[in-house]
Amino acid sequence: IDIRKNHGKVIITSEKTLDEEFEKYRMSVSPTKMHDLLYYTDLFISEGATMVSECAVLGTQTIYVNSLDAGTLKEQEKLGLIYSLRKDDILISLVQELIEKNKLDKQIARELSKEKLADKIDVTQYILDLIEND
Repeated sequence: IDIRKNHGKVIITSEKTLDEEFEKYRMSVSPTKMHDLLYYTDLFISEGATMVSECAVLGTQTIYVNSLDAGTLKEQEKLGLIYSLRKDDILISLVQELIEKNKLDKQIARELSKEKLADKIDVTQYILDLIEND
């Protein structure tokens, strides 16, 4: 928090009770607005693979901290959209490095996201085509 607060607003969303020192960073976000928040965020740090993957698709740099390996994140990690850590022991140094090397560029992250999605199908359109052509 001390590193990031000098480079932008720090927001914590949590369903759990936070220690008093972190409460001032809490933001209550409607579930319908969560993806808006993730889209405009420069850096997302989480132990949840689903939201980490969603951030990568939205073009938001993400640090995934979890001892569990999530195979679905491997492709996004190869593109540089996700940094996976099995332990949080280097989290602070990684955040410092990303800031110092200016690796939190939203435009670059969004381009990487577009690159990842370019060869994927639009599932909604696929289902509509199945229904309409059946």
